[in-house]
Amino acid sequence: MKNRNPKQKINYLICATPRSGSSLLCNLMANTGIVGKNNSERISTDLIKSTDWNKVDLKEFFKKIFGSTSTPNGVSGFKIQGHQIKNLVKELNKTHRYRKVSVNNIIKFFPKNLKYIWLSRKDKVRQAISLSKVWKSGILFINKKKKRRPPIDIAFDSGSIMGAVEKIREEEVIWRNFFEKNKIEPLKLEYEEVTRDFRGTLIKILNYFEVPVPKSLIVKTYLLKQSDELSEKWIERYYKTSYYKKIPSLYKYKFFQLLYEISYKLRQNYKPYNKFIDFVKEKLRI
Repeated sequence: MKNRNPKQKINYLICATPRSGSSLLCNLMANTGIVGKNNSERISTDLIKSTDWNKVDLKEFFKKIFGSTSTPNGVSGFKIQGHQIKNLVKELNKTHRYRKVSVNNIIKFFPKNLKYIWLSRKDKVRQAISLSKVWKSGILFINKKKKRRPPIDIAFDSGSIMGAVEKIREEEVIWRNFFEKNKIEPLKLEYEEVTRDFRGTLIKILNYFEVPVPKSLIVKTYLLKQSDELSEKWIERYYKTSYYKKIPSLYKYKFFQLLYEISYKLRQNYKPYNKFIDFVKEKLRI
């Protein structure tokens, strides 16, 4: 790892999609005390809608937000989801001052030498089921400090899950295009990796930031994993409503998971495949 000047500030952005584990990652990072504080969503829908952007200096706006999340060692940052940056640009475009701002060029208003963490999730169906449950229950996360999980009485809805899958994919495209257009190589993390190894994830981030790993690195979170028995039942039921009803549910799940992982890797690393998929979706109107 390179030696960083202790006085050099580090700003980072966690680029996420809904239910990709961004709240968990932010909580883990904040609890270390050395990679930013209050680093959860700082550009909420309410903020976007209530701000008079004609009167805002966008560079100062971002500078202030990053500054408010800084830990004493000069590390600051926060998370933002694909739909949030898209909605922010939409509101900015309503003004004369920022009418030419786009998702891909808003980077010019960010601090220089910004570091990016791209957080995604391999299993899009589990992610979509989690998102669908949030839409129906309104429960974003569960705090460990509470003795019991809140009861969730919601009905299975395959249409809601399919809509959630599409939303997640759309937001991933937003970030993929953003990184490609700006020639950015972010630190890529996946939900499955984060939840499997908290400490390893934090060390990877610290190395990326060129921040020394303390001997007594604090690794803790107050958030509980929300996947439960209901989630498992919904996963099985979701695949049973697919076109491949005759395939046993276990093999069906594995088949679709493998198929998606192959497609996901191709979309990340092979541009002609992206164009082909977009062409097919346009023709099929999906």
